[in-house]
Amino acid sequence: MPFENLTEVAAMLVQARSFSTKDLPRVGSNDAWHQFMEQVYYLVNIKVDDDEWVRGELKELKLGELGISSFQANQQRVLRPKAAAAADPSDNYVFIFPRREYMYFDQRGVTGYVPPGSVVILRSSERYEASCPDGFENVTIKAPTALLDERIRGIDELCARVGVGNSPLARIVGNMAEELIRSSNELPARSGPQLADSLTSLLTLMLEDATSPGVRESATPSAMEDCFRRICAYVRARLSDPDLSPLEAAQSQGISLRYLHRLFQLRGVTFGRWLLKERLAAARRLIEAGARGEVSLHQVAYKCGFASQAHFSTRYHERFGERPRDTLKNAR
Repeated sequence: MPFENLTEVAAMLVQARSFSTKDLPRVGSNDAWHQFMEQVYYLVNIKVDDDEWVRGELKELKLGELGISSFQANQQRVLRPKAAAAADPSDNYVFIFPRREYMYFDQRGVTGYVPPGSVVILRSSERYEASCPDGFENVTIKAPTALLDERIRGIDELCARVGVGNSPLARIVGNMAEELIRSSNELPARSGPQLADSLTSLLTLMLEDATSPGVRESATPSAMEDCFRRICAYVRARLSDPDLSPLEAAQSQGISLRYLHRLFQLRGVTFGRWLLKERLAAARRLIEAGARGEVSLHQVAYKCGFASQAHFSTRYHERFGERPRDTLKNAR
């Protein structure tokens, strides 16, 4: 197994190593990458297109009980099989901070995309998928569950949720992890435990709000109603954004995509249909309010988040039984 820049300091209190496929022949490079991934993390499957080979670089830094890594690679799917997770005696919380491009994940029946600057927590003792596009970069912190369960009560409830905790602190933690890897060869020989404790304290602060009462995804009717009202207010303030997504709305409230869809399903509607209804209602109000002056139906469509005038007119007719220009004419 080819390694580069292997450094061991103070009996593994600080350990750094890196691997790159850059100088490897195409034949066998995928197997070499797979081997190193499993040494840094645990047993996983790597899936790439049939005619593709992995082009990537992976750096690892061990600080006491924490494992920190930086990942740069082309498109691939990383799968943690259920059987491998069940057979592995170790159990870790895996914090993934995308630095460039979105990452897709699937765990506990929850799927979603993690944007750069955000974070998702996956649990290594359970099956999951983490897939990335070309040019993807991330930093990852792998921490034993026993270490964090003692310090962060309710952390398991935050697994498979995007954007958990304090967003500014998430950026700080991601930046710190990246800088530690970049400076690994310059770290003091016996600094591992102290640095690990500092990073763990930052993770605790980052998740403090998310694990406090009232912020979790409570199942009580009053909490669910309050969360739904906050989502509605957030979306209504951003109706002009044609790219507004349920993921963005969920992240704004620190909840999972699954929980957001559940809130709408309990009201007998999907997020998409509710959003369309809100856009059309806002458009009708704008048309009627501006009937006495100059009204641009194109501007109305734009302000309400419709990508085209034709799409707006079609949906408006389906909802109200008349074209936008008919509403304007009747209002005048």
